[in-house]
Amino acid sequence: MSADSNSGNKSFWPVKTALKEKIIVLYDALLSGDQPWLDNGHYWDDFFLLKVNSKYLLEELERTYIDKPAVLKPQLNTVFDQCLIFVNSTHRIRQLNAYYTICVLIYAISRVNQRTGFGYPALDFLCGSEGVDNKFETLIESVNHTFLIDESFSGSTLLKNAAFDVILTCCTTMLNINENMLMDYMMANVNLFDSITQLLIRFPASHGYDVCLLLALLLQYHKYDTSNTYIIRFSVFDDEVALTSLAQVIGSSLNEYNKAYDIERTANESSSWWNSLTTFNYV
Repeated sequence: MSADSNSGNKSFWPVKTALKEKIIVLYDALLSGDQPWLDNGHYWDDFFLLKVNSKYLLEELERTYIDKPAVLKPQLNTVFDQCLIFVNSTHRIRQLNAYYTICVLIYAISRVNQRTGFGYPALDFLCGSEGVDNKFETLIESVNHTFLIDESFSGSTLLKNAAFDVILTCCTTMLNINENMLMDYMMANVNLFDSITQLLIRFPASHGYDVCLLLALLLQYHKYDTSNTYIIRFSVFDDEVALTSLAQVIGSSLNEYNKAYDIERTANESSSWWNSLTTFNYV
């Protein structure tokens, strides 16, 4: 058979298909209702070793929530529970990916529930109806522990940033913070205030901005209500080092915002001047 006779036969050449990331293959299986962990005792160990694809997972969670909510709910509950286990892992990569994954889960459920609010139905869909209080207590305590990891440990800054992502996501699930049910779990945890103020004292350069942002959100929750323990504790907080660090972070942030504003204003003025000039010349 001549080479020419094969040139028109398209099936002669193997069709190239795009290879999916392994984590995407696992996401697809999860969201279709498969339960591969039942046959593989090391499934979750392998799952949390893989880098999280936040964009893909978020998009697929939102799509599946609309198309197949009955399939998604038990899968989501299982993944959430596994995240709670692995955020306490001694393996840093697994711990980091567990934080990233739980952050995406909370964010996805908050987005699809913006109209109805992040209340009991959203919580039930996210992590099940049983033991919700204990689950979020476990999550926040894990975050507290991560915040206090010594900076000398490899990857500690990344872990703390991921822990902040989780807590800040919890605090911003609703546009109106007073309608955010997850804030109640923040109020109930007495150790969170201590851990973030310790970060201000020990690592203001690395985490000062996140501490200020989180503290501002916590102080805004029902700020006229005496049940906000953070307002009470902050009003009597007198650690000079922490307060000085807080003032420095706020001052530095304001300077950055002012610089950005000046740059934007100058650019707009230059653009306006040039437009006026070209318009005049055209006329």
